[in-house]
Amino acid sequence: MDAHVEKAAAKIGTEKPFVVMGAVAVPALLLLAMGSTGLLVDAVGYGYPLYMTLKALESPEPEDDKQWLTYWLIFSGFKVIESLIGWVLEMIPFYFIIKIAFLVWCYYPSIMGATTVYNAVVKPYVIPAVGISKGETKTD
Repeated sequence: MDAHVEKAAAKIGTEKPFVVMGAVAVPALLLLAMGSTGLLVDAVGYGYPLYMTLKALESPEPEDDKQWLTYWLIFSGFKVIESLIGWVLEMIPFYFIIKIAFLVWCYYPSIMGATTVYNAVVKPYVIPAVGISKGETKTD
């Protein structure tokens, strides 16, 4: 893939990052122009996280598994909340941009926002509410 990007950059006369950004931006702008913000948001929310989850499952380190399990937990909760009050959220101007920013913040490796949400909301409120005690194993 890198060789294709290098060829395209040489042919256009630009640097590789601009070729990659263009390859992402052009389809995204076309989707926006066609009014398909939902598809764009889903591509952001599922695409990279799915790829990284597959990588994590195949790696021997447990930390990346925990990061992606946390992301999918937060993402699922977000989708449930959105299905319940989405009509209210859609009234917020540029809501789809806010949603994309939130999802990227949740999975961006150096930020790991899903872990922040988990520690601030799920761990202190949801875990006790569903009756899971600290140190409980998967087979309990």
